[in-house]
Amino acid sequence: MGVTVENILKAKARLIDRVHRTPIITSEAINNIAGCSVLFKCEHLQKTGSFKARGAMNAVLLIKEENESKGVITHSSGNHGQALAYAAKSVGLPCCVVVPSNAPSSKRDAISHYGGVIELCEPTMKSRKETCAQLASELRYGVVEPFDDINVINGQGTIGAEIIEQVPDVDAVFIAVGGGGMASGVSLFIKEIQPNIRGQL
Repeated sequence: MGVTVENILKAKARLIDRVHRTPIITSEAINNIAGCSVLFKCEHLQKTGSFKARGAMNAVLLIKEENESKGVITHSSGNHGQALAYAAKSVGLPCCVVVPSNAPSSKRDAISHYGGVIELCEPTMKSRKETCAQLASELRYGVVEPFDDINVINGQGTIGAEIIEQVPDVDAVFIAVGGGGMASGVSLFIKEIQPNIRGQL
């Protein structure tokens, strides 16, 4: 299973009634400054407050289908952990989130609110990954990486599918890049479906 248009569309169908189809809005003031029509995909209105819910939910639903893991686990300093906890709770799976000790308390509280069990670690990527791997082995939980996970990327790619549906004549798409999961899925889908659209990361 790879990151493909087909798998992104399967994720889109899988996520119906699980996540929001977020609106696209514009701003007259920004349009005047830019000298063109600028549209914004409102992923801040998504479940748990970010696009991360798409990838986490897609991954959790597939893990649930396989029925091989007793729960799910990840490492996160905030948004992905919240999203995974929310997704796991929605299908009745336990969720553990390895959180760096310097993560804001508001992020930790949100993870707990959605039902995630928090395990603190040193604030380094090495510690996050090692702690996550060790606990996954002990608990027999499936690991859902924050961005370097095919099922997560396919889930995030559904943003691209919605953009094409909502604005078929879009000229260019600008994508923010953090870990790269969303950017990978969205840019692949848009370029495969409408190669003339300019993409900017």
